[in-house]
Amino acid sequence: MKSNLGRTIAATIGALALVGSGLSGAFAAETTNPDFVASPVIASAETAEPVTGSIGFDQQVVALLDGSDYNVMYPVPAGATGVYTFVSPRGQESNIRAWNAKAVQGLTPGGILLPNVSLGNQATLGDGTPQGILAVRTAGGDYSLGLAFTKDNGVNLIPDSLYFGHITVTAGTGDWTYEAATVPPIPTTTMLTAPATGTAGTPVHVTATVAPAEATGAVEFREGATVLATDPAAPYEADLDLAAGSHSITAVYGGVAPYGPSTSAASTVDIAGQAVVTTVSDVTATSASGEGGKAVSYSATVAPAGATGTVTFTAIDTTDAAHTIPIGDATPDATTGIAVIPSASNVPAGSWTISAAFVGTGLYQPSAGTSSAPLVLTASSGLENPSAPDAQTVVVEVPRGAIVITTPYSTEALGLGALVLDQATSTYHLGSPVVFTSGVDTANSIQVVNTRPDHHAWSAFVESTPFTNTTAAGTFDAEWMSLIDVVPVSVQDNALQVTDITPHDIAALSSTPQEFATYAGDDLGTARLGAKLDIQGVPSSTPSGTYSAVLTFTAY
Repeated sequence: MKSNLGRTIAATIGALALVGSGLSGAFAAETTNPDFVASPVIASAETAEPVTGSIGFDQQVVALLDGSDYNVMYPVPAGATGVYTFVSPRGQESNIRAWNAKAVQGLTPGGILLPNVSLGNQATLGDGTPQGILAVRTAGGDYSLGLAFTKDNGVNLIPDSLYFGHITVTAGTGDWTYEAATVPPIPTTTMLTAPATGTAGTPVHVTATVAPAEATGAVEFREGATVLATDPAAPYEADLDLAAGSHSITAVYGGVAPYGPSTSAASTVDIAGQAVVTTVSDVTATSASGEGGKAVSYSATVAPAGATGTVTFTAIDTTDAAHTIPIGDATPDATTGIAVIPSASNVPAGSWTISAAFVGTGLYQPSAGTSSAPLVLTASSGLENPSAPDAQTVVVEVPRGAIVITTPYSTEALGLGALVLDQATSTYHLGSPVVFTSGVDTANSIQVVNTRPDHHAWSAFVESTPFTNTTAAGTFDAEWMSLIDVVPVSVQDNALQVTDITPHDIAALSSTPQEFATYAGDDLGTARLGAKLDIQGVPSSTPSGTYSAVLTFTAY
C-alpha cells in the first residue's frame, strides 16, 4: 500500500486534470518522487462522474485519488504548515511571487480531502501578471494550475511537493481546458554480465540485472537486433549458443509500467572454434635409383582435406632411432590433403623409417604418421663414366708477420715539464701526469699490433734508465717514475678483444723490463692501451737542471 500511496501523492496536481471517455489525463509535476505514475480522476463535485469537455470558470470539480473511492485523503508532507491551490504563468510555478491567484485549502494532520475546487474560487490575489483570477479570466491564455504545500507561513514551498499542470483559459468567459500530459516512466538501468571468451559448442552463461529492483517484466539478450534468448522474470539469465567469432551482446529490458525500458552496454564475447582433429596417413618414399644421396620423392596425406599447416618429413634410422635426418617441409593440397616433396637427395645409404609430422594452423590439431615399410638405400656406385684424374698443385704463402709496439712519442722526445716541490714532503713531483690515451682520443695511446700467425699471445713491457743531467752532473733513479692506470681500449672492426687483455700497473720503473699488459686470446689484430706516466718523490737534494732518461716499450 505504501508504494501505491506514494504514486498518488506525486500526482496530486491531477486534481485539476480531466478525465474524458474513460481515459485519464495527467499534469506534469515538479517533483523528484520516483513513484509519480498515477493520475487522479477529475470528476463532477455533484455526481463524482468524470468530467469531459470544457470546464466552466465557476464549475466545481473534485479529484479522486481512486476512481472507486470518493474519500481517499491526500497525505501531508513533513514540515508543511499550509496548502494552496494556485494559478501561475507557465514556467513560474515554483515562484510564489509570480502566482496570479491562489486559494488556501484546509490542512489537517491526517491528510487533505481536497474540497470542491473551481478556477473562480482562486480568490486571493497573487503578485503575478495579470494579477488576480478575474484578470486571468479577462486576459485568457496559457497558465499552470497547481497544488503546493508550504512552510514558514506560506513564504516557502516544501521541496518535492509542488504539483502542477498546464491549462488554457478562454478570454472573457474564463472557461478552461487542460492539456493531458504523458507521465514519464520511471527510468531504469540494465547491466549485463558476460564472459569475455568462450568456445564454440559450449553455451555461454550471461546474466542481467535491472534497477530499480521493483521493475518487472522480461529481459531479452540480443546480438544487434537478433533476440538470442528471453527471460521473463528476475533473476535474468540465459545460456547462449554462439558460433565461433566475435559477438556483441546486449541485455534489453522492455519496460513494464510504471518503469521505462533500458538497454545495457554491449559486452564483447570472443568465441573460439572447436579444435579439429587431424590424421596423417599414406606416408611413402619412392627412389628411382635405390641409392643413398640420390633423388627420393616423399608424400603423405593429411585428413580432413583442407586442413592448413605444414608437413615435416624426417628420415629415422631403423637401427638407431636417435639418428635422424631432416628431409624438408611440404604444404597439404587444399583439395586432396596430399603433401609432396618431389625430390630430395639428402638421405644417405641405410634403412630408414620416414616420419611425416603435421603442424596445423588455426583450429587444426597436430598429428603424425610413419611409412609402413622402410626406405632402403644402398651405397652409391659413384659417377657414371668418370674422366681420368688431373691433379694440380696449388701454392699459397702465409706471411710470417710481426709484433710492433709504438707510442705517440716514438719519434720525438717526450717533455714532462718542470717538477713541482711538495713542501709537506720536501720532494718533487710532476705537476700533471702524462696521459697516453682517453676513451675519446684513442690515437694518443700505446699501440700493439700483432700479425704473427703462429704466435697469437703476447706481453708488453716497459723499462727506464735513470734520469741524468750532464750539465750539473746530477742524477735520480727511474724508480720515482710510474706507469699507472693501465687500461685496454677497444678498437673498432678488430677481432682482438680487450676482455682478453690483462693490464698491470708499474708503481716504480727500473732498468729491468716490467710487464704492464698481457694478451691471452686467439686472435691477431691491434690493441690500444691507455696509461698515466707520473713522477713522484724525487728528493729535494737533487741539483736543478734538465734531466733525461730513456723509456723503452717492448712487446713479444
